[in-house]
Amino acid sequence: MKDELHITQSSRVRMKMRILVLLCMVTTVYCEEDLVLKEFVKANNNFSFYLYDALSTTCSDNFIVSPLSVETILALTALGAKGETASELQKALNLPSDTEKTKEQFRTVKPLLIGSSFSTVSSANRIYIEKGFGITPEFLSNANNIFDAGAENVNFGEADETARKINQWVENQTNGKIKNLIDPDKLNELTRIVLANTLYFKGQWVHGFKSGKTKPMDFHKTESETVKVDTMETIAYLKYVKDESLDVTLVELPYRGNGLSLTIAIPNTINGLSSSEYDIYKMLSIQNYTSDNVKLFLPKFKVETSLNLIPTFRQLGVRKLFNREADLSGISIKDGLYVSNVLQKVFIDVNEQGTEAAAASGVISNSRSAGVRKLANVEIKVDRPFLFFLRLKNIVLFIGRITVL
Repeated sequence: MKDELHITQSSRVRMKMRILVLLCMVTTVYCEEDLVLKEFVKANNNFSFYLYDALSTTCSDNFIVSPLSVETILALTALGAKGETASELQKALNLPSDTEKTKEQFRTVKPLLIGSSFSTVSSANRIYIEKGFGITPEFLSNANNIFDAGAENVNFGEADETARKINQWVENQTNGKIKNLIDPDKLNELTRIVLANTLYFKGQWVHGFKSGKTKPMDFHKTESETVKVDTMETIAYLKYVKDESLDVTLVELPYRGNGLSLTIAIPNTINGLSSSEYDIYKMLSIQNYTSDNVKLFLPKFKVETSLNLIPTFRQLGVRKLFNREADLSGISIKDGLYVSNVLQKVFIDVNEQGTEAAAASGVISNSRSAGVRKLANVEIKVDRPFLFFLRLKNIVLFIGRITVL
């Protein structure tokens, strides 16, 4: 009897040890994934700042860009680049020099882009390849396994038909919000590959705005010019911070779903937007938010932007990718492959119910040879030019500015 009891106790001890080991293994996995995500967020925030900074000098008035969309499609391109072509891309995108770490980061981010019953977040990738043009098995494997990018053979010589096919895919993936990403004039008999990415978001506010409360209010375009714009109103328990060092007030509007929010950054002075733009990276890093009952006045806004990003990436130090010195031998063993276009279209609509936003990015490669009412303790009026960034677990999905309404 004692022997049986001893065996039973030993079995229990071994079982507890096994459970303990299993728990340690699970904890280790989560810690590693958390570290990888933190590294990606830091890189994404850096890239978002530099991308916005480069665009802000060339884009007038309102504009929006999706750092994650262009980051994703060019990270896929970088996996097929070699030598200086790869290092220039890695530096501009803030990617690890070790491609295995890049793969690990995008594997970690991919499960986050699935949304919830209240919010839709989806990213899709697709590769269009000229019929008869050989792509390396390794690149196709990375595209499929890391980025879920399906591949399709097309005839780029039939530019109208191929552009129609690509644009229809983009439109389907973005709920009809992004149309005509690729102009047929961008395609010709020398085009070999088009890499396409879409990013779509639709979210409901945690604290909604009542339509009956929306009314025309003053919006100060400049110190001397004021217009009336449709402005939403709510009283809600929100996170905000008034940062005197940055001379800006930030308020965070959460969406229903895990880790999704729209942050509005309002300069403390009417003409303060240009100086605030230099501090975007610092804004993305702010942690000392306060939560309180806030009476918020926010204009409804809708923005659509079309971008050719090659000049921007040249400004960020990417040069070889866009000329005949490009080394994309990881994509195809055939010589002469280079990127002739990096295009993005972005759309956002912020209203009483929530936000709908979409982006589509394309890389075209050619070959040279062929709530309940509460008392408000704080009042915040968004009544002047402002910045906004839409984030998922601190990853910047969209970033932009509003100067004219």
